[in-house]
Amino acid sequence: MRRLNRASEIAFKKDNELLHRFTLANGYVYYIEKNGGLAEIVNTGKHSKVITISMSGKTSPHAMPGTVLFKHYKAHFSIQLTKINEHADQ
Repeated sequence: MRRLNRASEIAFKKDNELLHRFTLANGYVYYIEKNGGLAEIVNTGKHSKVITISMSGKTSPHAMPGTVLFKHYKAHFSIQLTKINEHADQ
């Protein structure tokens, strides 16, 4: 959330989600909280989504998520990162 214009923040609730919207030069960025933790970041242009970053599998509010999914809508690619446990035997 660095370099965001905090004065442009608008927060609103949708179902069980808390959304924080910040104005960017060419659109908006939304930080979406579910169950008290960050679940998704959505970067939009003037008319459509540009990139979505979804996080899941957090065991506590300060823990690293189990998976992170980056989905880019303009370049048409996705990257999924999966946490490797420290004691994974392979």
